[in-house]
Parts: sequence; C-alpha cells; structure tokens
Amino acid sequence: MTGLPHRPQPATGTSNVPASGTALPPRPATASGPSNVAAPRTARPQPTGWQPPASPPRPQLTRWQPAPPAPKPRTIKASTWLWIGAVALQILTTALVLLGAGELKTELMAQVAQAFPGQSLGNRTRVVYAALLLLLGSGVLISLLELALVPSVRKRWARISLVLLAFFGTLHALLVFGSLSSPFLAGLLVSASVAVGAVVMMYLPASRAWFSGGRR
Repeated sequence: MTGLPHRPQPATGTSNVPASGTALPPRPATASGPSNVAAPRTARPQPTGWQPPASPPRPQLTRWQPAPPAPKPRTIKASTWLWIGAVALQILTTALVLLGAGELKTELMAQVAQAFPGQSLGNRTRVVYAALLLLLGSGVLISLLELALVPSVRKRWARISLVLLAFFGTLHALLVFGSLSSPFLAGLLVSASVAVGAVVMMYLPASRAWFSGGRR
C-alpha cells in the first residue's frame, strides 16, 4: 500500500544512540586497565651535594671477664707466715732432737725394760725405735700437712683441716714434751703456739670478710 509512511529500521550492531535518539559522548580509549589507575610516583630531586645519612656504628661486644680477686688482707698474710714459721720450728726441733738420739734411746730402753722385763733385748730395741718414729715422725707429718693446706686457705674445708691439725699438733707437743727429756723439745711447744696464733689470725674479721668473697 502506497499511502503508509516509511519507518527507518534500526541498524545492526552496537550504537551510541539511545532509544530516545540522543547521542552519547564517545568513551575515551585506554591502552589497558581502567582509566582511574594512579600514575607512577617519580623521585623527588635532591639538592646538589646531598648524601644519605650514615648508619650508626655497631656497638662493640666485649668478652665477659670475671672480676679480679680481692687482695689478701694483712691478717691472711700474717697467718700464712705464722704457718710457715710453725712448720719450720717443728722440723728444726725434730732434727735437733734426733742429733741427741743416743741419750733418748738409752732413756727409752730403761723405760721399756721396766715396763716389759720379760722381753728380749731385740724386742726392746724395736719398741724403742717404733716409739721414736711415732713420737717424732708424727709431728713432722702434721707439719707437712699444714704446709700443704696453707695455699688453699680460702676454701672452707682447708681451714677446718688446719684447725684440726693445729689441735693435734698441740696434743702431740704436750705428749712428746712429757714423755722425753731433751732441751730441744721446748721447740715443739713453741711451734704449736705459733700454729694456734695462725688459726686465730685466720678467723679475725678482716680474714672472714676475705673468705666470704671466695666461699666454696
């Protein structure tokens, strides 16, 4: 029929023209990704001659070392010399007594013959030598033990041992002095007195304070 008006047909594909007929502005084309991506930040220019601050030096680690030991007080030094003097007197007295061993032997033989009249001469002689060795040799042994313990005087067990040795040394001196007759035996009593003085010096307040610093 020729009397109807002509209506345009919509074009195929996509179009920016909406149904109302108003054209939309074209969308900007981007290389990749959305258009709101921030641009990369550029480094700020630094002034001429500027250098970054140096890092602080690393602390030097020192190896741990124990504190130096406290010096010996005068009381400990005096005690050490008293111990040495007591040992020297003991050994010297024993040597002097042995120089007159003939008289001691005769005296002991008379005492053994009176105590054991039925024993032979050989048995009596052996008893006399054993008595001399016990009476004089034990004192020397006590003195050598004291001398060996003096360097360890800061240890508690050494101090206790020295006290016991001084006690037995005093008993030994009294026993020998009462059993034998010799003008040199008084040296044993002097040696025992010096050893007792060394013990007293070890337990004075200054000495105890020094011992407490190395208690074991």
